[in-house]
Amino acid sequence: MCSAFPCRDDALDALRSSIAGALGGSGHITAVVGEAGVGKTELVARATARSEPSAQEAEAVRVNCRSTEGMPAGWVWQQVLRRLEIQYGVSFDDLCKQCVPYPMTTLSGHSTDFCEHSSDQMCFLAQDALCEAILRCADDSPLLLVLEDVDRADHLTLNVLGLLSIRAQGRPVSVVITVRESGLGAGLDSDGPLVALLADSHTKVVHLDNLAEDHVRAVVTAQAGPGVDASVVRALYERSAGNPYLLSQLLADGGGALRLNDPCVGDVVRAGIPTGVRSMLRRRFAELPPRVLQIMKCCAVLGTEAALTSLTSMLDDGEADHDVVEEVLRTGLVRSDRDHPHQLVFRYGLIRDVLLAEMRSQERAALHARAVDVLSARHGCSPEATEQLAHHAWEAALALPTEDVVPHLRRAGEQAIGDGDYPRAQTWFEHAYTLLSVLPRNGGTAPEQTLDLRTKLLYVTTITRGYGDHEMEVEAGRIRKLSAATTGRPAEQAALLLRQCVAELVTGRYAEGARHVEQLRALTKQFSDPEIRFYERLARGMLHMPSETADALTALTEAERTAEELSPEQRGAMTHQSQHDPRFLAMNHRVLTLWLLGASDEARARCDDLLVATGRDGTPVDQASAHYFHALVAALAEDPHTAAVSSGQGLDIARAHGLSHWTTMLQVCQSWAQQQTGKPGALNRLESTVVELRERRLLIRLPLHLGLLAQAQHSSGAIEDARKTVRLLAEEIESRGERAYEGRCPQLTLLRAI
Repeated sequence: MCSAFPCRDDALDALRSSIAGALGGSGHITAVVGEAGVGKTELVARATARSEPSAQEAEAVRVNCRSTEGMPAGWVWQQVLRRLEIQYGVSFDDLCKQCVPYPMTTLSGHSTDFCEHSSDQMCFLAQDALCEAILRCADDSPLLLVLEDVDRADHLTLNVLGLLSIRAQGRPVSVVITVRESGLGAGLDSDGPLVALLADSHTKVVHLDNLAEDHVRAVVTAQAGPGVDASVVRALYERSAGNPYLLSQLLADGGGALRLNDPCVGDVVRAGIPTGVRSMLRRRFAELPPRVLQIMKCCAVLGTEAALTSLTSMLDDGEADHDVVEEVLRTGLVRSDRDHPHQLVFRYGLIRDVLLAEMRSQERAALHARAVDVLSARHGCSPEATEQLAHHAWEAALALPTEDVVPHLRRAGEQAIGDGDYPRAQTWFEHAYTLLSVLPRNGGTAPEQTLDLRTKLLYVTTITRGYGDHEMEVEAGRIRKLSAATTGRPAEQAALLLRQCVAELVTGRYAEGARHVEQLRALTKQFSDPEIRFYERLARGMLHMPSETADALTALTEAERTAEELSPEQRGAMTHQSQHDPRFLAMNHRVLTLWLLGASDEARARCDDLLVATGRDGTPVDQASAHYFHALVAALAEDPHTAAVSSGQGLDIARAHGLSHWTTMLQVCQSWAQQQTGKPGALNRLESTVVELRERRLLIRLPLHLGLLAQAQHSSGAIEDARKTVRLLAEEIESRGERAYEGRCPQLTLLRAI
């Protein structure tokens, strides 16, 4: 089992203290109570080890109370007596036969002999004799008696234990018992001798809870070392609820804690089901009444939405009565949510995972379809339920028509874009496209719907992966050809042309980019839409910035003016599509153009304005890109402090929203700034990031990035590396004619002298 220590210090101290007090003469029972797998056995083993001062002088007897078929009643005490070397025969019945009571005188004056006594009285006398034998041993030497799994003991064993609790008071006897609460396995009964014993004022109770998330993190760090991804630790906690046994099973299923930094192992931790846990829970489920199991399946499908009202609607007969719900709660596998008492939640995430895994695909899909109906009726089109409805609709794809599923997926994708969660939006659009692509081509609305969805998916994937992704580049070409065949959508065609043009410039292919600029120019002659004019001016400015910088400034200034003149509706539609507000998109590139033309003060002032504007009105993409240009201009101005602050803030935004393109760009500026301020390892990070830029074909502004790297290498004393980088930089400028970069970067002028 995964050790829960050192997270049990308080419980361990309490148990040690109780044992020491009992052995010192107070004589009492200490009950260690907790769910299965919580660590009761390990706690008791540590507290009663021979190295413990209180246990060194005591006679220790350890017995497990689990009963098996054919075991006679009271067998636990037979084992205790044998280990104390007290011989009372081979069974408790023999002990009963030895307990012949003395003749007694009744109130009427008549005497009575043994035969008139009931079997209950003989049993009690035998229990009393057994207790006395045990206590006589304690009089000779302190006695430590450990009884594990007392919740599985028979009634006779519990009766003796109750009597021993009374008789042991004032004697040097410590009886330590472990008791399982309801949870993974069946717990103790709601009434009976064990409950009475735990409620007795002379019984000391040490309660063990599952580990808190911080403790799970401490356990993982102790075994795997620092650096395990926070999402992996979170998954371990959510699925195990901090139960050490389940935690150990999850770790073992992934090959051990030392492998947690492997992404593949992280996936196993998040979704895998350990064989032992599956087998154990399968047996538990088989013991449940069908009605109870069905409610639990509905809970598993509903997930966090397992409200009692939803459960009632999910069931076939439409009625989950109070008694059945109480029966479900008594299984210990489900409990009422602490914050929402009318919702049911699984005690451990793994219970839900196993339930879902054990259901047949069609059964699971049917329940998800039912959940769509129930939640739709309950929430309507409420944004709060959009994500849940999409999840259930996707899982119900086997049971629902595609035309009923796709609208839910699209709404979830649109909402995710509004929330700035672009990876999630990509997932929902991919699901929707997967379903639409298998529909028959009957000439209806499906082809147009599919094209629209492919376009949305293209833009959101560009946001997450960046423009250098070859697969997306090919898809963009296909979509533009399909879009060109659709009449009445010139602005969309222009937007796609701009996207392709930017992709060509990002990957360093200026000739192809120039061809797209000319195609945009042709569209401006055909159509008067201001959006098309903006796209053409922006593309032209980006194309000419590294070579014909003055012309680029003219084009970008016109693009910025056109963006300001757009109506709020036009600007909103363009922003929603690409997640770039056209005003900020033009300003970003105009800032760098001003810098290249020598207007340094104006460029830095506009950078500051851009940060304020995007922070107020921009999307996460606008904000990340504004921080990049702000940090880059600061780095070119040899201002490492500003570059560090702005790139750090930009990285926080880019990472939070899954913007891998801007993350890599910002890492260049941050690593340069950190190297300039003497942070260890910064140069290695900068070199790795520049390599990553080239591998991902993010070649736009590469000479500027190489210039920052060469300067960092030179200032670190790596002169030969700096020479190689400068030669590579010169080759890049020569091959693509990016002469504007050569004369305006102080790093390049300095490094030429090397």
